Order: sequence, then structure tokens, then C-alpha cells
Amino acid sequence: MDLTEEVERLVSDYPRTGPPIVAEVLAVLLKAREHFCDLEDWTVFLAVLTRAQSAGAFGAVSRGDLLAGKIAELPGGGTNVRSISESCRIPRETVRRKVAAMVARGFLERRGGRLYPTVGAMQALDPLRMQIYASAARVWQVVDRTRRQS
Repeated sequence: MDLTEEVERLVSDYPRTGPPIVAEVLAVLLKAREHFCDLEDWTVFLAVLTRAQSAGAFGAVSRGDLLAGKIAELPGGGTNVRSISESCRIPRETVRRKVAAMVARGFLERRGGRLYPTVGAMQALDPLRMQIYASAARVWQVVDRTRRQS
């Protein structure tokens, strides 16, 4: 079954699929609000994180080592304000201000003119990461249940 068919199946059974999926999206957003003052802050951080994760070395960092403080600096690809602004469609000056605030908070760092998430940010954001995984698993259960019932 292709993605379009999966989406149609979920939409057609909205009374059973919609509420739990929306509840999980809300759970993630509420957890994100504990760390980011607005959606643009989180969007900018996610753009930096996504770029860092695109390098294979980032995936080799274990959660245990990260939380235990065994990682001094996160590997991965860096990005810049212009790239974030273009990819996220947020004005460059807004991105610049958001980045400056996150650098001051210790969530982002500059290395060689590029932006990277910090180890401290990843440690602080671990509850958000775990909420994302828990929500993804619950959504997967909704999808799986819908598949089995059709």
C-alpha cells in the first residue's frame, strides 16, 4: 500500500484515528513549549539539528553516552542563518535573532562559521526527544490497528 492510500485510510476512519493522532501532536508541542518560547524557535533549532543529523557520524552518538557526559562535541553537518531562513521560510533577521538567543542559552554553537546543536541542548531536550518517540509509537499503534481492521 502506498502512502496516499495509507493517508486515505486514516482520514476515512477519522473518528477513531484523528483524536489519538491529534492528541500526540499536542503532547509533543506541549513538551516543546517547556524548552522553546515559540514555534519559530523550535523550527530554527530543528533545522540546525536536521542538518547535523544528516551526517552519518551524528547517528553513531549513543543516547547513553550523551546523557552520561561522555560526548564533548556533537559531530555532524553544520548550517547557517541564510540556509535556515530559506529552508524554513522565516525572515533572515528573525532567524538571526533566534540563533543569537539560542547561542546565548547554550542550545546552539558556532564552529567555523557554521551552527551546530550543543551537547547541553541535547541533554536538556532529552525529555522532548522521548516524548517524540513515545508519540510516534502511539501513532504507529493507531496506524497498525487501522491496517488490521480493514
